[in-house]
Amino acid sequence: ISNKQWLVVVIKDKILKAVFVCSIHQYHNKKVFFINLAAGEDIMQWCDDIIKFMISGAKTMNCNMIEWRGRQGFMKIFKDVMKIKHVSMIYDLEQA
Repeated sequence: ISNKQWLVVVIKDKILKAVFVCSIHQYHNKKVFFINLAAGEDIMQWCDDIIKFMISGAKTMNCNMIEWRGRQGFMKIFKDVMKIKHVSMIYDLEQA
């Protein structure tokens, strides 16, 4: 699976609600389920289901962790569902 990506979608009532681009990264001592891109709407309607799905998928693929890059707003939503450490590092060019 390494170096391949796949698309995960969330559909509710026949309406596309979210998309995720995922891959597996093998580091020296960790296998990481990596969520490269996440975008969607009405997140509170589906966040519990997608978290369970991603955790299950990562475990099935023998990953040690999930790494998720996204907006800082994800921290507010997922902090109670997952024990997230941080989102990503950002350098704001407009503030430089």
